[in-house]
Amino acid sequence: AKTMPSSIASKAFMKALYGKHPYGLPSSGEVESIKKIRKKDLHTFYKNHYLSNELSIVIVGDVSRKNAEDLGNKISLGFSERKINAEIPSVDYVKGQEIEISHPAKQAHLFYGAPIIKRGDPDFLTLYLGNYILGGGGFVSRLTQEIREDRGLAYSVYSYFMPFIEVGPFQIGIQTKKSQVKQAKELIQKTVADFIKNMGHVEQWHKVIQKRGEGHAMFAKSMGIKVDDYEYWANAHKEEYIMKYNEGNLDVEGLKLRIEKFGYIVSELEKVIKKAAELKLN
Repeated sequence: AKTMPSSIASKAFMKALYGKHPYGLPSSGEVESIKKIRKKDLHTFYKNHYLSNELSIVIVGDVSRKNAEDLGNKISLGFSERKINAEIPSVDYVKGQEIEISHPAKQAHLFYGAPIIKRGDPDFLTLYLGNYILGGGGFVSRLTQEIREDRGLAYSVYSYFMPFIEVGPFQIGIQTKKSQVKQAKELIQKTVADFIKNMGHVEQWHKVIQKRGEGHAMFAKSMGIKVDDYEYWANAHKEEYIMKYNEGNLDVEGLKLRIEKFGYIVSELEKVIKKAAELKLN
């Protein structure tokens, strides 16, 4: 992994964003640091961080709630219960910079972004929805349209938010020919700037959501579920729901709840417009 361009670029990207902060260190560690770890260090870390009051247990399968709770309680018995004393330091924002690393690979890996959001941030859903249009929505995203479809600069381009306990990164990533790096970088910057500048066109957001969701809304209506303004309900699992409905195994109440949540997502559109103007990227 130390010689792979994607790994080298990813480590350099996080180091540029976070400097000496722990987030700037590779999660896999380094050969030199791993050699220094002793059995006592592992035992201390386990004791201080694997805590029953901080534990999440996920059980999937044909099991009742009572049996699942009993099993979860048994699993958690082996862990101590106390608060973690160590705190992750706050993130100091660094000045934007460009870093170029020479590598013999035929393609260049380009990362672009900045620290943006913490876990639990009330704006997460707003930013998630906004990023779906920018670069998180595959072929309906603007970055894919501009960089892949219109100009053929790359097979894949993406963007996403990665919330941490402290401020985590927003990242745009792309692989392209070395001769096209400058063009790709300038196009990314222009697309992001135009995206923020022209966020006021709410109609476009509704059209994109509608394109994904009309089928699901129709299915919900066919079952007699009141959808009211939720005409844009997501279409991703329609076939799965139809199969479960025909088998008599569909969780109708759960489906109603998901429809209500999607209505909340649609109501977030105005927040997306306001929040986008606050984004500042390296």
